[in-house]
Amino acid sequence: MSVKAIDHIYEAIIEANISKADQYVNQMVLDTDYQGVLDNLLIPLLDRIGTGDETKWLNVAQGYVTSKILRRILSEYEEAVNVDDAAEHDVVVLCNAEDDCHPLGRMIVASILRGHGWGVVDLGIDVEPNSLLDAAERIGARVVGVSAMTYTTASNIHKVREEITSRGLTGKIKLAVGGVPFRLDSQLVAEVEADGTAANALHAPALFRRLWDQTVDEEGDNHER
Repeated sequence: MSVKAIDHIYEAIIEANISKADQYVNQMVLDTDYQGVLDNLLIPLLDRIGTGDETKWLNVAQGYVTSKILRRILSEYEEAVNVDDAAEHDVVVLCNAEDDCHPLGRMIVASILRGHGWGVVDLGIDVEPNSLLDAAERIGARVVGVSAMTYTTASNIHKVREEITSRGLTGKIKLAVGGVPFRLDSQLVAEVEADGTAANALHAPALFRRLWDQTVDEEGDNHER
């Protein structure tokens, strides 16, 4: 898969030409595995356009084409990795922060987690902390992931930490965060009292595994006391 092909898709996005963009995606997904879809198509395209529909300079038409194409690539990825047959051992809960309505980053993380064998309950956009923790407790999730696009909505994630604390779930449920503000401000994770973030969606499985295993270790330590 060539850089030139990525350029063609990018140009089609700028032209808001969804049929042209889809044509090049069709060409690029032929005879490739799921890792090729990620490494050679999704990640280079995200690098080129910034953060998809989170890129502020895209107009409405360009944003629509970007969203449709990235969703199409995610669909190709899930089909290639055959996520329905993935051996799901642990289930996590994902959502967008309260008042946050930008789903694309969360959807990418959800697809990649599923591709690595995780079960994912995706609550969608604008989720209040009590709804998130209700779902986590109901399914026995040890990790919840919250995405935010802006500093304002990222600040709302601190309410998730407060909910975890008020329910006595500190150490039992870990809080992972992601989105543009966390990439731009390395101090923000600590400010919202999250347990960790990933450099990009490809690193999300390792982050969730680390946090999940921490809860298991901490639970074991508590039982020994």
